[in-house]
Amino acid sequence: DKNLDIAYGSGTRRYIATKNALSIERDQKNLYATFTVEFICTYPFGRDTGLTSITNTSNHTSATLTVSPIEGSAPTQMPIITITLDALTGDGDFISISNDNNNQQIILMGLGLQAGDVIVIDCDERTVTVNGNEVDYFGTFLELELGANSLTYSDGFDTRTVDIVIGYYKRYL
Repeated sequence: DKNLDIAYGSGTRRYIATKNALSIERDQKNLYATFTVEFICTYPFGRDTGLTSITNTSNHTSATLTVSPIEGSAPTQMPIITITLDALTGDGDFISISNDNNNQQIILMGLGLQAGDVIVIDCDERTVTVNGNEVDYFGTFLELELGANSLTYSDGFDTRTVDIVIGYYKRYL
């Protein structure tokens, strides 16, 4: 399983591929050979090699985020959500992110979250980390549908100031 990068339009699409078959034909007197390589892609989608930013919100204090239209030709896109807790009051130790379009929700609780913590929810790799350490979660990883999506951030703190960065690698059929 290695990266197979193919130029497409003005960008590059990356597939995860494994060589399945290889044939090489060369006449003895010829300096050139004709070859055929067959690949199997274990992941069903090609994806951009660069991250597309959806939102980069500093000093966020409210509950709802509406994110930019989602592009790509796969039916859903998988976000990478980074939340930096700048300032918190109260001891409500949970954070929830939900996609109001499809009712998917992921919840982090009981982690002793405090100001300065950095949370990364990588829906593509299906991991959740706090300060680089993998942690448990409840719910399901979010899938963004094509077009506009409404994401809701909520927590149990009395007040909060957080930075929220959301991006994704466009996936294609």
